[in-house]
Amino acid sequence: MKEEKAINWGPIPASLNIHMVLNVDTFFDAGEGNVRLEISEDGEEHYPKGSLNFYSVLAYRMVSVFPEITRITRPNVPLDHPQTACWELVNSRWLNEIAPKDIGNKSHHFVITSFYRLYEIAAEYCLYESTL
Repeated sequence: MKEEKAINWGPIPASLNIHMVLNVDTFFDAGEGNVRLEISEDGEEHYPKGSLNFYSVLAYRMVSVFPEITRITRPNVPLDHPQTACWELVNSRWLNEIAPKDIGNKSHHFVITSFYRLYEIAAEYCLYESTL
């Protein structure tokens, strides 16, 4: 299997796509195979910035991470900006394990960091919706 590689994935404004700035306020299963994350800027939880809407979700998981191991979760860093909050893993081992072979190539392994939480979502695509 090819080596995992983190690539830039910037569905949200660059000013918000920074680790320790992006805050996931709500993470929920929106039904019909979709997942929604409501996001805001740190300290602005009462003023949401938008949502990330994932479609045709195969699986998702959330893990707690500590600042000293955050680099470990980012294969082949550096990205354009090493503190990027959202990225995609290509050649993902996890996606290869969970995706049926006939649809695996349609799904993507999206990663979103929010302080000491790391969200991973295997989905066909994601759209950002601004609330501003």
